[in-house]
Amino acid sequence: MTQQKPQEELLSSLIRIAENLNQTLDELLEVMSDQKAALVSSDVEQVEKLTEAHSLLSVTYHRLEENFVKIMREILEGETDEEVRMAGLANVFPEAAIIINTWRKTLVEKTSLLQKKQQHIIDLLEFVMSRNSSMMKTIYSLHNEKNTHYSVTGNKESLVSGVTVNQKA
Repeated sequence: MTQQKPQEELLSSLIRIAENLNQTLDELLEVMSDQKAALVSSDVEQVEKLTEAHSLLSVTYHRLEENFVKIMREILEGETDEEVRMAGLANVFPEAAIIINTWRKTLVEKTSLLQKKQQHIIDLLEFVMSRNSSMMKTIYSLHNEKNTHYSVTGNKESLVSGVTVNQKA
């Protein structure tokens, strides 16, 4: 009977951490949606602010995740030699199987959504960088085209900004 009580306390701790993980995942998903909007609108200050918030939430998420796995290992100690999984908790606590499976499903769905949003933001950042690179090449080409002159030998030469036509470039 004394062994059962610590297991039940561990399960309560695990459920509290699952709730915190769920809340942190919700906050991360919201920040990522805001990051996407800030990237699309090219709001650099907002992107920086949201990136900092994302970093802080990521640290919190990883800390909670480590605690979650640690408690699961304590609960399942000796139960299995395999990787620690939430599905194994339903075998240890059959009376709590419904809530364990609900949390497992919720956390799996949200982490999957988080991965998709992260990939979407990465793709968006790559697109923005590609467009900025292309735009800079176009601006540079137009600048060179406007600042081109012909040398005394008849060859086309570009002019360095700030240098007059009558000076040697």
